[in-house]
Amino acid sequence: MAITAAQVKDLREKTVAGMMDCKKALTKTNGNFEEAVEELRKSGAAKAEKKAAPAKAEKKAAPAKKAAPAKKAAKPAEAQAAQVIIQSP
Repeated sequence: MAITAAQVKDLREKTVAGMMDCKKALTKTNGNFEEAVEELRKSGAAKAEKKAAPAKAEKKAAPAKKAAPAKKAAKPAEAQAAQVIIQSP
């Protein structure tokens, strides 16, 4: 059965899956909308599990780099003069 763009569009609107994922699911299920939705759920769960696997594996963390000390901003001449006036008795 030929899959139409309208079928793919309808499936995308319902599932918010990618266009090619929807087309593959419809092709695999011979255009059956409900089975395609279920196929997308299965493939989505498999993809999520695959992405989560590397995160679960323990990895050595790279040592944190020390941040360079922050540079003080130069004060305008007026502000420096005001400090001198305020500080003098």
